[in-house]
Amino acid sequence: MAGRSRIGLVAHYYGKMDVAVVQLRGEPKSGDSIEIGRASTKLSQKVTSVQVNHNEASACKPGDDVGMKVDWKVLEGDAVYKVS
Repeated sequence: MAGRSRIGLVAHYYGKMDVAVVQLRGEPKSGDSIEIGRASTKLSQKVTSVQVNHNEASACKPGDDVGMKVDWKVLEGDAVYKVS
């Protein structure tokens, strides 16, 4: 079974752009596998884009609020996990 660690929480979702604003506790980067969801629903995808202040970010740190392109609608309060 793959390990996973919580790296953030969805603060907002922009449906027209399919972008989630994530308050970070970890350090995601493009190419990472993540899961977003709640206890009953978890959806998986690769990180394809991470932005800080509308600029592509190669690295982020805990405490940053980042925009992350997502493949589906997410809800405020959904947990974000990095899957290894």
